[in-house]
Amino acid sequence: MRRERAPGPGTVPNPRVFILLAISLILTTLPVSHVHAAAALRAEHVISVPCRGGEYFDFTPLGLAFDASGKLYVVDADNSRVMVLRDSFEDMRPFSDIFRDSVGIHFVDVEIRDGLTVYVSEENRGLLIGFNRLGQPRAQVDVGQGVAGFGIGSAGKTCVANPTYELIRIVYIDGDREAADVTLPPEEGHLLYVDCLVLDEGKFVATAASHKRLLHFNAVGKYLGPFGLNEFSEPYGVASFAGEYVLVSDVGEKEIVVLDLKGNRIGSFGKNHLDEPTFLAVRRDGTVCVSDTRSRTVEVFKIAID
Repeated sequence: MRRERAPGPGTVPNPRVFILLAISLILTTLPVSHVHAAAALRAEHVISVPCRGGEYFDFTPLGLAFDASGKLYVVDADNSRVMVLRDSFEDMRPFSDIFRDSVGIHFVDVEIRDGLTVYVSEENRGLLIGFNRLGQPRAQVDVGQGVAGFGIGSAGKTCVANPTYELIRIVYIDGDREAADVTLPPEEGHLLYVDCLVLDEGKFVATAASHKRLLHFNAVGKYLGPFGLNEFSEPYGVASFAGEYVLVSDVGEKEIVVLDLKGNRIGSFGKNHLDEPTFLAVRRDGTVCVSDTRSRTVEVFKIAID
């Protein structure tokens, strides 16, 4: 019976051994942070809140925002006012109706700076109006006629979508820096911006319904390209969750899409509960509120991402 000799100085080992050893070495030395399991999205519908309040019934909701205590602020697009809902989503009451029924006033979106100061975008006069905790207007910033959704970041940096003039205006609501307009080259065609979200380090994203994408910009407004490879039917509102995920409402698909910070799609929810989802807001505990303008309700969901 012939025996196989162990490789000696003059023999060449099987190259497959080296390949297996190399793969093993790479896997054992790869940092744990580079090994990602696919994130799993869990979502459930909690309640449907009719948009009613005071003597006005069935108003059209638009912008939404949570304050630091968990109360939800809702733009009443029909009556130029802001409503507020307690964290139990009961007892909707006016927060500020000082402009109620004013001719030529049209509120669109609402954001809350540092969890306290309420800002509302007014489309026709092109203003961001700041309200104190009593619902009284205390400040205003001129951002250009035709504004829509906006997002507030650190140091008062605010990115405002303007579909009328096909641009995004960067303003600083403290007034310590000059405003700047962000436009794209003419070859990009007509741009219908709807909403903005400021990310870490001043970068921001904007929903472009015309391009069916979420567009990505650096801190000074330089266009970085689409945020991920996802194409939407009609992207509208955009919000963040836990500083790690971006939520986008898709009017055409009647759903909310969840992306990670690289633009990768994690999942979606709401398809059986939404008719015309527009703006949205996310609370720290994973509560997501969505304005459904067709059904005139605020739809409430609870999400978790594992």
